Amino acid sequence: MTNRAVVVALALVVAACGDTAIDPSTTTTIAQAPATTVATTAASAPTEASTTTEAAAPTTVAFNDNGSTTTTTTTTVPTTTTEAVTTTTAPATTTTEAVGLGVVIAPEDCEGYERDHYRPHGTSWRELGGVGYLTGEALDGGDVDHVVGLEEGWCSGIREPAFGSAGENHRASVSSVNRGKGGRDPAEWWDTSGRTTPRTNDYPGWCEYLRIHVAVKVAWAGTMDQAEHDFISDQLADC
Repeated sequence: MTNRAVVVALALVVAACGDTAIDPSTTTTIAQAPATTVATTAASAPTEASTTTEAAAPTTVAFNDNGSTTTTTTTTVPTTTTEAVTTTTAPATTTTEAVGLGVVIAPEDCEGYERDHYRPHGTSWRELGGVGYLTGEALDGGDVDHVVGLEEGWCSGIREPAFGSAGENHRASVSSVNRGKGGRDPAEWWDTSGRTTPRTNDYPGWCEYLRIHVAVKVAWAGTMDQAEHDFISDQLADC
């Protein structure tokens, strides 16, 4: 209410009570109390903390006969299974079965060789036809050639003394050719540098020589080393 309104109200009251004059100078002014301002502050909503609670492991309570209880907690532990991979490498082996030319492939073993271990051949170049089986020429003199030489036979595992007199392994030969070959197998003889080496001589009986060499090894269970086997196989492919 304003100050003016208060004065008017008092005047009306006085008028009602009598004709008393009102001295404006004595007018009582009632000051309006200052307005009270109430500040309202909106309270912030409490912030909810995010809490992660790990589920408890399942618990089992068992009642015993004596009235007590047994509590069992079962915990499941995740497991990772790793499958082991095993790589197996087969070891290198020596062939124990006849292959290719019908013989076993194995390294040569020449230790202990002595020519006298074998029986004498017991024949002559004349009895064998008198013609060099490699050169094809008629002989005026010659040798009895062990197609598979005695030393080669020993190195190939043919150890029977009777091998020295085995007729299937004998051929009439030019002496220089027989001695140039000696105890070598065909591959070893091919690589020699002598004047009888097959590399520089076109022997008419070369293919026949290779076939006899193989047949004797098969008959007497002789082995071949890898180089010998592969060389003869390649040469026979051209025969």
